[in-house]
Amino acid sequence: MDTKDSTPPNALQSIVNRERYRLDLEAHALALDSYEQEAEIYTKAVDQHTLAVDTYHLASKEYHTTTNSLPTGLPISSITEPSMPRNFSLPAPTKPTMPIYRPIASGLVKLSTADAPWLAEQRISAARAGRVAGLVRAAKRRIENAAIEVGMAADNIVRADQKIDRSKRVQERAKMRVKMAKEAKVDNSRALIVHQQSLTSFDNMAFAHHLKSRPLEETRNQG
Repeated sequence: MDTKDSTPPNALQSIVNRERYRLDLEAHALALDSYEQEAEIYTKAVDQHTLAVDTYHLASKEYHTTTNSLPTGLPISSITEPSMPRNFSLPAPTKPTMPIYRPIASGLVKLSTADAPWLAEQRISAARAGRVAGLVRAAKRRIENAAIEVGMAADNIVRADQKIDRSKRVQERAKMRVKMAKEAKVDNSRALIVHQQSLTSFDNMAFAHHLKSRPLEETRNQG
């Protein structure tokens, strides 16, 4: 009797299922390679982003401190406002779905020894996928924390801008007071000069009157 004819249909289906699963598992392994590469790129990008956020956060604190108490004579234009980093836009890689192992067709109640290698390969693949997924989850958490840091730094910038505006107003008022004091000093100097000139004119008039009155007094005395 031909072996094919003696093979139960459910056993044939089991062989087909195992072969299909083998091909799916190989495709899954290739997808995991790509997934690992994308996860590595993603985590490196997260590291760069968090570094930029930390730098921005520190710069905003320095900006905040500088504007909180401006040193005397420091021009506003000398204070550089830090630039906010761009939003993180790289999407997280998607873990490939583990292929479903269906080696047993209806009617087969236990696995054959031939199924054992595929089960071991499945466990290895699942563990590998789990490790990479853990890296991506950690990267996602860091992105969320970075977003919080960016938000806090942005709030610091807003408060610093408000202090810059207040500092500008204080500085303008100080400039106005200095200007008014200078103008008042000039006005006082001018008033003093005018007063002195008026006194000089009065003295000259009195002296001229004195000279004019002397001949009359001398004539009277002679008479």
